[in-house]
Amino acid sequence: MSHGIRPDEPARAGRHDCQRRAGHYDLPVVTVGGMQVPVVSSVLATGTAGLYQVTIQLPANVPTGAVAVKTSIGGAQTQSGATLFVGAQLQ
Repeated sequence: MSHGIRPDEPARAGRHDCQRRAGHYDLPVVTVGGMQVPVVSSVLATGTAGLYQVTIQLPANVPTGAVAVKTSIGGAQTQSGATLFVGAQLQ
């Protein structure tokens, strides 16, 4: 979840799928362990104002362990120090 990463949109409650309105909003850029990863969706979390749920896909070659995760859009970015634990890929 990311809060307040869209400076171009006022806070509002409800759900908004950014992919459906791609001409109006850009998807955020997400890096995991310094590697840019695909963003599947970015939506306003139901019942919140300005809290986005960002769904990402981790490629097989993403670093494992506790790695830094960063999200940015329109010049704004999440705070530093956020980490995500990535386990080894199952064979």
